[in-house]
Amino acid sequence: TASQFIGNGHPTVTGINTTIDNSNGVSLIVGVPAIITTNLTLADGNLNIGNGSLTLNGTLTPGANNITIGSTGSIIINGSATLGSFPFPAGTQSFANFTLNNPSGITFSNDVTITGVLTLTDGSLIFNDRTLRLNGTLSVGSGGDLSSNSSSTLIIGGTGALGSSLNFSGSGNTLGTLTMTRASTGSAEINSTVTISSNLNLSNGELINTNGLTMANGATVTRSGGTLTNDRPDVPSGAYNVVYNPGISINTGMELPDPADQTHLNNLTISGP
Repeated sequence: TASQFIGNGHPTVTGINTTIDNSNGVSLIVGVPAIITTNLTLADGNLNIGNGSLTLNGTLTPGANNITIGSTGSIIINGSATLGSFPFPAGTQSFANFTLNNPSGITFSNDVTITGVLTLTDGSLIFNDRTLRLNGTLSVGSGGDLSSNSSSTLIIGGTGALGSSLNFSGSGNTLGTLTMTRASTGSAEINSTVTISSNLNLSNGELINTNGLTMANGATVTRSGGTLTNDRPDVPSGAYNVVYNPGISINTGMELPDPADQTHLNNLTISGP
């Protein structure tokens, strides 16, 4: 059977289930957003979003199949069904926009780069053991958050202001590595508790610690060009390391512990002019 397409004729009324049963796969027609109102089942073959837009309002049963997406594609998760891991194919994924509006949340089991807008209206975007890179902007609603663990990496790239503050789930508020590498005038804000278990890299741009940035015992801040502003990290116990590796002259700042309590500074390394 030849590959097939979903176009303008796909029904958008509630109660219509969609099943992919074509080993050659089914693709969305560019410029025609697909809205799956009830249940999507991938019985055989992949669903290719390409550079289009896919909205899922119901359940998702992928089996051993995948949903693939192009570099300018978009995914919107609505409803309340428990979806588990999004069925990307193996390997790092990069696409434009992702919207989560489902209190049950969604899990990324791949490393993912989002180049456009990440919208977290409701539910947790879980990226345990994975790398999430945000090169665009962030919009967070009252019920949306990020959820990670000590093996997760969050990279803030791109340019300009990130948008909403980084908001982490109360049960998933640890990061192995947080890297700030947004263009020199770029910025991102932390306004919820998140503990850095290994590395905080201040490479480029301004990381604004409004509230909640915490360094675990033995973790390391490496500053090579970026800045940490507004407040110093919390240190519940022990001490953390600070490394300066700028290649240019810089002044110390909020990356250092409170001068009144230098017991929170373990090793200080200066490499550069």
